[in-house]
Amino acid sequence: MPDRPSPVVYYCLPRQASARMPTRMQGNSPPEASAASTSRLTLVPTADSALGANGVSTAHVPRHWPVEDSQTNIRTKIQRKMEHEMLTCSLDDFMGYYAPSKPSESAVDYIYAELKADRAGGGILKEVTQDSWILADFEVKPSERKEREVDVFDPLEKIVSEICNLEDDRPSGPGECKRTRSFYYRNCPSQPTGAEITGGTFKVDANIRFRQSDKNRVIASDVAVIAEYKKSTKETLSNNSQLVSEATFIMDADPCHMWIYGITIEDEEMSIWYFSRSHSVKSHSFKFAKDIKKFIRVCLSFLYATCEELGFDPTVKRGIFDKQICYIYQLGNRYFRTVKPLFVSKTLCITGRKTRVWEAIEVSGPDGETSVGEGKKVAVKDVWVDKDRAKEKEIQDAIFARLEGVQLPSPYAQFPSREYSVKQQYRVIYSDVGLSLYDAPSLSTALQAVARMYEALVLLLLAGYVHRDISPGNIILVPQPDNSFVASLSDLEYAKRVDTNRPASTDPKTGTPFFMPFEIHSRRRLHWAPMADTSRGLDDPYPRNSGDGEPWQLIPRHLHVHDVESLWWILAWFPLSRFASEKGRVLGNQVFTNTSTPSRMREELLKSSKLESDLVWHMDERFWDLARLIANVRNIFIVLYQRAEEPMDPNVYFPVFEKILGEFNGPLMLRLLSKVVDVTLPPFTSRAIYSPTFTRSSVRATNDSSLAEGSREGGERKRKRTASSKTTRKRKAIENGEEK
Repeated sequence: MPDRPSPVVYYCLPRQASARMPTRMQGNSPPEASAASTSRLTLVPTADSALGANGVSTAHVPRHWPVEDSQTNIRTKIQRKMEHEMLTCSLDDFMGYYAPSKPSESAVDYIYAELKADRAGGGILKEVTQDSWILADFEVKPSERKEREVDVFDPLEKIVSEICNLEDDRPSGPGECKRTRSFYYRNCPSQPTGAEITGGTFKVDANIRFRQSDKNRVIASDVAVIAEYKKSTKETLSNNSQLVSEATFIMDADPCHMWIYGITIEDEEMSIWYFSRSHSVKSHSFKFAKDIKKFIRVCLSFLYATCEELGFDPTVKRGIFDKQICYIYQLGNRYFRTVKPLFVSKTLCITGRKTRVWEAIEVSGPDGETSVGEGKKVAVKDVWVDKDRAKEKEIQDAIFARLEGVQLPSPYAQFPSREYSVKQQYRVIYSDVGLSLYDAPSLSTALQAVARMYEALVLLLLAGYVHRDISPGNIILVPQPDNSFVASLSDLEYAKRVDTNRPASTDPKTGTPFFMPFEIHSRRRLHWAPMADTSRGLDDPYPRNSGDGEPWQLIPRHLHVHDVESLWWILAWFPLSRFASEKGRVLGNQVFTNTSTPSRMREELLKSSKLESDLVWHMDERFWDLARLIANVRNIFIVLYQRAEEPMDPNVYFPVFEKILGEFNGPLMLRLLSKVVDVTLPPFTSRAIYSPTFTRSSVRATNDSSLAEGSREGGERKRKRTASSKTTRKRKAIENGEEK
């Protein structure tokens, strides 16, 4: 059995953090997993599938916004996101490697013998033929019974309870240290799961939870195993969908969960599940009513496991302070009590980083009652990262060391193909609490922050690094005494050195879909002829399509130009989504999509030959200078995509950054800031993005082949397709080159 995962902090040595990897994924596995074999699990029909410290920094806030919807309404999305994260293995391999504990053969044999003898008088087993037994309540297959599903599987609680009673009464063997039961199996088909986050509208058929839990309430933080039952094998896909969705919710809702288990039954077939931030596994099914010993082994493994074996993090404790739910984080020999979440996300996939950020106060001990010093508030970042990946502060130190002229080797190995990397928890304390760019109080603050981030990209260029996850959540605004903000770039866990000899990574795509570079998001190259207005007013410092240099790889690797593009998408996101007009939202909903591949409209916007006039059409007049700024910045960096060779040489980028920074420091930016100085931004909510005003857009091409427009669906009134005469004149002037 691998050692347990442990959070990594800078002032204590990390333990092995393997979180139960199968042999082919981990390299060196324990003896009991040496024969493990896994294969893919399909969660949805193929036709429906969408995928075929003391580390101290300045501030931190999270990288994603939450998915605001009930878990039952987003099951299909979760299925598709989890499609490539699910594996299957035999029951023996699962019990030998993934199961929380390993009951002894003598314990299983003893309970089986006692059930056959019916010494407890419960009539749990029934002999059907000589020495062939079955669970008496399931002598008739569930699929052949007419009772309700709830009534068919209700006897399982009695059966499991009897098995546990026999284990409790079993005499200890020679040298055996018997385990004490800390968990109970409960039927709960009518009880919704409660949590501190919204969306827990689902009801599981049964669960295994803490012994002291309220029998009449289901709280996500108490649940170790969830179970879903169906009478027919025809409902297997539906059952899988429900379980995966519920596991995703609980892993999102409770910071104490490192992993979670599940059970599904369809008719007489039972399967066991394991969900973690690294990968998830489902066992092959077995006939639980007939394979009595296997059923007993599963019950004992779950109900007599420790909290840590069942996936509860021993370094995070849930409690109540001042009548509010809080969490006590232990980082080495220091403790931090959460005050409020700076960000709590609801993700669509269990696998991944699952970044949590809390405003917290350092306290003297695990009880969390007494603050240390003056009770200064800090930010606590809790994230899952690949075990072999360099940590954020290590990468930050390497970047600054390279900027000082120190030549460092790559801080971590590059993997040529995807592996289900071992995950470990990484936690760090930030001395200041800041705002993300999502929560920028004004448009002028946001624009100036974007400008400063282009300066940060110059530093990364000089150091030879690419960030790979530029998003508003990673741009931090630290408030100053004079009410101004200092912007900084954060979340360097996925930053990498640019290596000309390294092939493109086939690892899962990194980044936030809204702001992911088109080539990285689509995994294909951008190809188009140079646009007529691309270099208008701009000198091209190098020839394009020369045929010299290294050819572009078929699978794009992340280069500096991609970070530049991500920041440009943020610039475009503000007028099209963050504070968009009705017309702007129509376009924004088609461009910024939380999907596995970019939309067609996203590509059209990036490649539009009349970008400024297209944006003017979708903006209010006072923001037309912003449309020009967005178009000018695009026109500057887009030439890098039109080269015959990949832009690897830093010298290629210097004139590009010089021109971009010139735009942000020039008269256009000054005029724009003077016009928007009083534009405050509304509080940021994910619903404005995840729940578009228009349920679907009907697309039509305009006469000038610019970006398509959208219309309301159904009974909603049709959006006016004609712009004001002033807007029309403005567009024509831009397209005719009359606007400079």
